[in-house]
Amino acid sequence: MDTKDLLSITGSLTTILQFLAGIPICRDIWRKGSTDGISGLPFLAGVLGCSLWFRYSLILQDQTMCLVNLIGLILQVCYVLIYLLYPSTQKATFHRQLGTILAILFGVIYYCSIEPKVDIAKFRLGVICCLTTLFFCASPLASLRDVIRMKNTAPLPFPLILLTALVTGQWYLYGVCIGDSVVQLPNLIGCMIATFQLSLFLVYPRTPAVKPHTLKTTTL
Repeated sequence: MDTKDLLSITGSLTTILQFLAGIPICRDIWRKGSTDGISGLPFLAGVLGCSLWFRYSLILQDQTMCLVNLIGLILQVCYVLIYLLYPSTQKATFHRQLGTILAILFGVIYYCSIEPKVDIAKFRLGVICCLTTLFFCASPLASLRDVIRMKNTAPLPFPLILLTALVTGQWYLYGVCIGDSVVQLPNLIGCMIATFQLSLFLVYPRTPAVKPHTLKTTTL
């Protein structure tokens, strides 16, 4: 077994494990009986990312990437359907987000189907895939200000960040093996972002610091 085959297996397994992160969220929805307080945007983002990378892998004719993203797409669609089944006060917002995602997907797929030059379609779709991946990898950075202000890493999802570092690192190496810069670039940057976030756990504690209580005396 060469390096490429090893990375394709390990990268696929860790990526599918990352896709399964939606199951606990769906379980919470089922227990609550509604989606109130739970954002469906991560599921829609998963549909968008998996769809774009699946389309790119078809152009690239890479079976490993096709399989992984197809599995991810099926799981994300299931999550979206579960989200739609339960009542929510944010249903109208979710429908607008869903419409936007579908419009983007249909637009990209239509363009790829009518572009006569495959290399141009591959390049432009690759740019879109890169930007989408970088946006998702950097999303936990939105909590960075809170981490620094509170001097603890409680707002950061450690398991998700660790898994992101593993997944992006493996796919970067896989991109090196197949010689595809579109696969290499976003995963390299994503791995660097995730590694930086992991380093914050070495600087700040996981739980907020407890302030010492001051002893109050009462004057009679």
